[in-house]
Parts: sequence; structure tokens; C-alpha cells
Amino acid sequence: MKLLEGKAVLVTGGSTGIGRAVAIEAARQGADVGLNFLGSIDEAQSCVAEIEALGRRAFQAEGDVADPETAGAFVARAVDAFGK
Repeated sequence: MKLLEGKAVLVTGGSTGIGRAVAIEAARQGADVGLNFLGSIDEAQSCVAEIEALGRRAFQAEGDVADPETAGAFVARAVDAFGK
């Protein structure tokens, strides 16, 4: 069994750098992953594609999670996508 098997992980800043590495490793460890990002949608889509290639579910959501409305929408989308 993998460390995060059956879990859902939300990563802010997940399209580049350390956030991207965390998101991909979470998928390798068995998690479905939601990415929040500001900036390049191409990078976010690339990260989602890499996660899906590992056999995990993933989505990207653009916005500033410092805004409570954006943060709430990010969590709600994860519940819709992953059921938790």
C-alpha cells in the first residue's frame, strides 16, 4: 500500500516548483490531487496531465486562495471531483 492511497490532496502553488513536485509525489504515493495556481495555465495543465499519467485523478483551479471565496471554491471543487 502506498503512503497516500485513497487520499485527496490539495496543493496551492501546485503548477511549478516545490508545489508541483509535492503534487506529483502525492500522486505517486496514491493520492488524487487538486492544484491551485496563479499564472501559467499551461504549467498547471502539464502538471495535471503528469498526475493523470500516473493513474490518479487531478484538476487545476486558478485563483488566489488568500481570498476566502476562492479558497472555499477550491475545496468545494475537490469535494465534487473526489467525493471528499
